Amino acid sequence: MPEDELEHLPTRVIDVAAMEDDSKVRLFETAGSTKAHWVALSHCWGDKKNHPPKTTRANLCQHLNSIPILSLPKTFQDAVVTTRALGFRYLWIDSLCIVQDDEDDWHHESRMMTTIYEHATLTLAASDAIDSTRGLFLERPYAKIGFPSIHMPFITRDKTSGRRMTLGSYSISLDWRQEPFMKHMDPMFSPIYLRGWCTQELILSRRVVHFLNEGMVWVCKEKAVDETGQRLVAGQRHTESDWATEWGRIIVEHSVREFTFEKDRLISLEGLAREVSKASNNSCTPGGYFYGTWLVDIPEYILWASYRGRNRVTECPSWSWASCDSPVWLRFRDFDNMRPDELSQDCKVLGVDEQTGVLTISAIRVDISAWKLARMDRVSVHDLQGKNGVRAYRQPLIQGYAVSATDVQVTGWIEFDDERDALALPEPVFYLQLAEASYWDGPKVQYWGLLLQRHQSRSGAFKRVGMASLWGSEFTKTLDRRDTSIA
Repeated sequence: MPEDELEHLPTRVIDVAAMEDDSKVRLFETAGSTKAHWVALSHCWGDKKNHPPKTTRANLCQHLNSIPILSLPKTFQDAVVTTRALGFRYLWIDSLCIVQDDEDDWHHESRMMTTIYEHATLTLAASDAIDSTRGLFLERPYAKIGFPSIHMPFITRDKTSGRRMTLGSYSISLDWRQEPFMKHMDPMFSPIYLRGWCTQELILSRRVVHFLNEGMVWVCKEKAVDETGQRLVAGQRHTESDWATEWGRIIVEHSVREFTFEKDRLISLEGLAREVSKASNNSCTPGGYFYGTWLVDIPEYILWASYRGRNRVTECPSWSWASCDSPVWLRFRDFDNMRPDELSQDCKVLGVDEQTGVLTISAIRVDISAWKLARMDRVSVHDLQGKNGVRAYRQPLIQGYAVSATDVQVTGWIEFDDERDALALPEPVFYLQLAEASYWDGPKVQYWGLLLQRHQSRSGAFKRVGMASLWGSEFTKTLDRRDTSIA
């Protein structure tokens, strides 16, 4: 590998060549000055009962002495075999290289994970393994789909005796594919893409090999191809400039993903955000980064819509997409399958209080109590299809409301983030106008904003409860702008 890719080793790595006995590896604490190549593993932890082995304060000394390979789950064993076969000495695996019950160590190392994956020479992704018991080298389903195949032994030599050893076997098959029935191997439809931490791991890694049920996929800055040579446009790695321009897509994809610990939802983006701020041509840094959102992207990226889950517990302010208890999407971009020709800010962002997370915006604010509302039902389904089935985030019947005003004809709609009935609201609801969008087709001008209610525990502040779009009138242009704080 190129010498200019030599980087300082992470705090701890697994040394796969330190022991005379190949049946063991050991955890190695680096001095911080050693430069070398290393391989990183990206994998799913899976259900708690199948969580991988961990380094803890109690077994740290033991792991520094030696770790029997047979004590490791199959994915870790396969990663060791692959690292050795490729000629590398060091392997980084999160559960073993971070002391999991040491909060200080975990916070320090989690902040370094972006560097660890970005500077790794190669990332091995156990993409189709739902937990670490499954392995990298999955049994391919050729027998089930009728492709002729043969099994070949995977042979190596003992370092001491030179004796040939068989470590396992692999399949070779002729794979016949023809449009329109062919289905390319694509890691985007594998279990690892539902893993929360994979957002920054797979974006930042220089090179990734995805191990899938039907074969391997190579991804780097230049291309993404499966082992048959088919190019995968969707799977290609982001470049540094993309991080700045595609943040909206990144957070939409990230919001779908799952976490063992909910607090990691934003922590797992911090490193990527730091890299975005370093990008030489990015536009995200002015104003700062708060709760998964760049201030320069407001109002664009706080105009999100939810899929209305109910189980997430979060301390994020209500204006942030990370406060939502389900996957989100950028509604204004996809409304009626149209993208706006132009989105212009119709508000002024005054800033975010770093202590409280309160966002203050100067914008037109209207009490909607006098508006005429009519129920408007809509069905919305978001599918994430994988080889193990289809994961659907479904709202069987979404209750929206068509809008008209009493004194002037205004059309549009409002929609709440929860199931509240807008026709029987006990407290006032306010519309905060944030943006004006110009479209190719009618209605050619739409105004986009948030629905707010007064915050119950923070005096003078509001909380987000939904969003809205209006068109056909400029009645709000005559109204005064007010400073509005959203907690």
